[in-house]
Amino acid sequence: MAKRRKRVNEVGEETEIVETEPKHRGRPKKIKDEIEIVTEPKHRGRPKKIKDEIEIEIATEPKHRGRPKKIKDVTSENAEPKHRGRPKKEKPPVEERVKRKYTKKADKIALQLAQAETTPIEILTAQAAFVSAVLPEAADKVNQLVNRVENAVPEKKRMGRPPKIAAKAVDTGAASVVNAPIYSEEETAKSDKKENPEIKALKKKLFYERKNVLVEKGATANRGADTLSKEYIKFLNAAKTERNAVKYIIAELEKNGFVPFNTHTKYYSGDKVYVNNRGKAVVAAVIGKKPVDRGVSILAAHIDSPRIDLKQVPLYESEGLALFKTHYYGGLKKYQWTAVPLSLQGTVTTANGNIDVNIGELDTDPVFVITDLLPHLSQEQDKRTGNQLIKGEELNILTGSVPYLYSDEKDAVKLNILNLLNIKYGITEADFISAELSAVPAFKAREAGLDRSFVAGYGQDDRVCAYIELAALINASNATPDYTAVAVFADKEETGSNGNTGLQGAYLKNFIADLGRSLGAANARSIFANSLCLSADVNAAFDPTYPDVLEKNNAVYIGKGAAVTKFTGSRGKYGTSDASAETVGRIRKLFDENGIVWQTGELGKVDNGGGGTVALHIAELDVDTIDIGVPVLSMHSPYEVT
Repeated sequence: MAKRRKRVNEVGEETEIVETEPKHRGRPKKIKDEIEIVTEPKHRGRPKKIKDEIEIEIATEPKHRGRPKKIKDVTSENAEPKHRGRPKKEKPPVEERVKRKYTKKADKIALQLAQAETTPIEILTAQAAFVSAVLPEAADKVNQLVNRVENAVPEKKRMGRPPKIAAKAVDTGAASVVNAPIYSEEETAKSDKKENPEIKALKKKLFYERKNVLVEKGATANRGADTLSKEYIKFLNAAKTERNAVKYIIAELEKNGFVPFNTHTKYYSGDKVYVNNRGKAVVAAVIGKKPVDRGVSILAAHIDSPRIDLKQVPLYESEGLALFKTHYYGGLKKYQWTAVPLSLQGTVTTANGNIDVNIGELDTDPVFVITDLLPHLSQEQDKRTGNQLIKGEELNILTGSVPYLYSDEKDAVKLNILNLLNIKYGITEADFISAELSAVPAFKAREAGLDRSFVAGYGQDDRVCAYIELAALINASNATPDYTAVAVFADKEETGSNGNTGLQGAYLKNFIADLGRSLGAANARSIFANSLCLSADVNAAFDPTYPDVLEKNNAVYIGKGAAVTKFTGSRGKYGTSDASAETVGRIRKLFDENGIVWQTGELGKVDNGGGGTVALHIAELDVDTIDIGVPVLSMHSPYEVT
């Protein structure tokens, strides 16, 4: 932009002067003031600052990374260049560094000497010589300590691996030490991480610690468990209902010399008897050497499991399909029972007697199934809460779809199903009213896991304990026990132990009273009062997938031994017998003296629910009772894991 100004000459004439300065980056270049020292061009868009004359006199070095390089003070005593922002320190002499290093080691060795009870005396002596050389002022104290340890602790009690001794002289400035303990940095770090032997021993003495059975017992125990589990799997596949379990148990008892109990027979030490309670429960006993009024040893397990029972009028037809209406038994998650193969087992009582039914267990048998919705159409179902995801009235078992003689008559499919049952079993629809038929998982129990360390199968609560109880009783019968051994295989535990086959019934009390009478006992009261019962029932194993429901210190774990449960019940110990401290102490002593690996735990966190066992009902007979069993994963599901 041109700049106009007027000027008056010497004769008074006015003239107009037009100045046309060149533009500089879009703006007229500023005219430098006459008093500026230099007129250098701008630097990075700004006029370059002029160095002060005093600064120029000292140094005129170019800028360093955008800033003027700081000038070292010529008056500084230390004119050496800086090292990482600080003046580099002089290294102390080699002798001084060695002395410092071994002084620190001497401190560590002095600490070891304080725990000298576990160190061999020759090592103590070498360590003492080393500490004395590095720290002469501690020599007297160290030597006194060594002498005291040598006199007080026998050599054979000193344990632990001695530190390495290197024949190397160390010049500490005070003296030379030969054969002093020389540790590498790796050895020192490793030693620091090791637990103090004294602390380790004290922990072992004072802490409660769960033990792994296989770690404690080794390969022999593993082979024994493998052998037992193979026979146990056969039991699970043969005994999917309480009625089938009773048949299996009685067959094994009779094979080993047990006979039906007769109230009019006098029995003696070594005799073996059993009672079949209505085909759904069993009590068996081996008569011991001691008088029965001194008490008996009772094992009690239950042989019923959650299942799907048929209603009394179950069969109906709808839209060309025949189905069974059902009523589930025990505590189960209903949604787990859909879309899995089921077999139908039980008994039908007709005018001609009982007829056993078993369809779906053989490979050539058909199976049954409870249908479920496909996920594409289950939006409304998915809104339900877990316990209502499948409702009880939706547990309908698919049974058939072929009409009788391919007829289009009403209920022709239902008629065809009844005709097939009549041909095979001779039953009619009315016979369902006097039947006990249950749908149970059709798949077989088998080993699980790559290492085959688990057993997976239906009904392990509580048939795992029932099978071990049966094996223990048969084993006891091979040599007459001191105390009479009684084994109970109970029904109805999953629904509260009610009824005449449950342990709230009178059959156990009656059996022991009758047995005592046949053995000359004055009354049953003294027998019960002096008896001990192990209620053999499972507990929930800690599952790392669902850790929040169990409190780790008071949970039981797979592979850590028998689960001792002092009390069951729920929320404030409702519905439990809660074994006394004396009873728990008695069991601890018994197990420890016989090398039995065991653990203790309860069924879930305090406010997370809980459950019950038969222990409560046996304790009500004035019997000291405690729960002992096996930890189980996926309890009450169609496929439990132990």
